[in-house]
Amino acid sequence: MRRVYNIQRRVVQFAEDISYPKTKKGRAMTWMQLLMNLIAIGSFIAHTNYKIERCVSITDPSVLIDLVCNVFFLWRFVVMYIVSKDKLCFWVELSSIIDFCTIPPAIVTAAIGKTWLGLRFVRALKLLSFGDDVAAVKLISSHKMLTLSRTLCQFVSFWLAAAGLYFLVARMSDTSNTIDFFDCLYFLIVSVTI
Repeated sequence: MRRVYNIQRRVVQFAEDISYPKTKKGRAMTWMQLLMNLIAIGSFIAHTNYKIERCVSITDPSVLIDLVCNVFFLWRFVVMYIVSKDKLCFWVELSSIIDFCTIPPAIVTAAIGKTWLGLRFVRALKLLSFGDDVAAVKLISSHKMLTLSRTLCQFVSFWLAAAGLYFLVARMSDTSNTIDFFDCLYFLIVSVTI
């Protein structure tokens, strides 16, 4: 029993070390999270050139990249769950909901060889915390730049997520529709500026 408690304590200590950006391991994890989020968003945008639902091979490089990113997100989800003080509130946080929408489809894609673009655009909402993460790894130190980066990240995050939703609805409502994701981005900017 004592041995199990020691193992549990070590796991919790390791999870705390890599989840807080004040430590060296935590900064490395934050950098990895930033990089993986950008890769996942880029992967989503690249996949918008294909049909919403299609058969894929697990050896396809884009599928492998997406799978690696989502395995990392799953590992990060488990670490953050271990560290969280309120386990019940953790399940309804925005980052958890984003993980619920994006991780299972990637794992199902690897298992059955069929992909659905679906709610993967929700990953763009992770950019909401991008400004804070950049500040945590000490790329931004001034308050003015932090405020500017937060505002810019909020705009880009909602813009990409709204374009993803618009793209999904437009493509699913009319299968002969060949609207491009960048057209959706353009339509949203034009709609906002009018």
